[in-house]
Amino acid sequence: MHALEGVDPALIMRSGRAMKPAMDWRTEKENAGRFTWTLGLYGTAAMAAEAALTEEEYWQQITDACFLDEDDPIARWRQVSEQIGEYVARLNALPIEALHVVGTDVDLHVTLGERRQWVGGSGRNIPSFEIFTSPDWRGTEGWIAFNQAALSLRQPRQGRPPRVRRRTRCEGNGGSTTNRSSPRWSRARTRTRWGSSR
Repeated sequence: MHALEGVDPALIMRSGRAMKPAMDWRTEKENAGRFTWTLGLYGTAAMAAEAALTEEEYWQQITDACFLDEDDPIARWRQVSEQIGEYVARLNALPIEALHVVGTDVDLHVTLGERRQWVGGSGRNIPSFEIFTSPDWRGTEGWIAFNQAALSLRQPRQGRPPRVRRRTRCEGNGGSTTNRSSPRWSRARTRTRWGSSR
């Protein structure tokens, strides 16, 4: 979990650029239906410690999340997949122009954009129950706080939270990591000149 701590981000970027042709080829093959993959969670002592659990407790979390204690976990996953598919279809049928997310640590207006689609877990990440979409950043405005450290190039970001204004003009020198009732807390604010559809 901390394997890349202290590694120069420039080297990480260089590695990513070197791998890009192979990743593009793999993505093209996957999109053509000639390749697929599944990523499963395997518990280790280090991961358990990061979650403040014993290794046995951590594995129990994985077992519960993957339905491994059920008589037929595969049938259960197929049921979950069907349910996610139904939710995705219902979301895509709604005429949503924008979302306003409000809570203790968030006040965010998100514009979805004309051709954005909701998609769901495809079985590649196990366990995963995600349903997600890609917002249109040009119509997104607000702020959100996280209870985990912000990462940039797999490194915790330090310093003043970044601000984005007028498309790509950036201010600040990175995210913020300070103590606040939970082990890590970071806050980022985003502003755009277009505002949001309300």
